[in-house]
Amino acid sequence: MEGWKGKMWIKKSQQHYIGTMAHPPKVQVWGAIGLDGTISISVFQGNLDSTSFIAILKESLVKEADKIYGKGNWVLAQDNDPKHTSRITQNFLESEQVYCINNNYFIDRFPPMAFS
Repeated sequence: MEGWKGKMWIKKSQQHYIGTMAHPPKVQVWGAIGLDGTISISVFQGNLDSTSFIAILKESLVKEADKIYGKGNWVLAQDNDPKHTSRITQNFLESEQVYCINNNYFIDRFPPMAFS
């Protein structure tokens, strides 16, 4: 069973195999919500980098959020992940008039344990 690793034992001339994939397929989902609706989800495989993140933003978020709220009238909240803060992503967001708030915005206003 190529690509699988696991345990094997023998019990009275029977073989049993319990396996796990060494590198299972990765399926990810990206989506957004707002006060006036949801943005359609994007499903993709593999890892997300700046280029694929921009493609998702362009195809889903920007188009649909601009339709719901109007161009430049909505805010994107995201963390400081490198794909979010890369120069290419920041240039794209600026060109699309997307205002962003990052994780520090929330940390400054809502310290840990503020909601417990």
